[in-house]
Amino acid sequence: MNTIDDCEIHKCGTVLQVLRVKDPMRATLKESPAYLRARRLRFPHSDDVVASRGISETLETVRLPVCAECCKQRDDFLRVNYPIWAQSHELAG
Repeated sequence: MNTIDDCEIHKCGTVLQVLRVKDPMRATLKESPAYLRARRLRFPHSDDVVASRGISETLETVRLPVCAECCKQRDDFLRVNYPIWAQSHELAG
């Protein structure tokens, strides 16, 4: 894995990871305005699946920087704000 730039929120290194790209027409909780706002402000480098909007419609995966603290903050946010959803999905910790 390649360590790259620091996360601007958590001031720690990020690692390039291959993330899955999905069809943007399949709306999920993680596309709700509240989740998207929290992601932008609190965990911008989490390892969520990426909507293909703004990315090539033909890509199945993309390499993006991922911050371990962003992933933890995302999981904590889901447990607190969407506990039923979090129980039915695999979270990191």
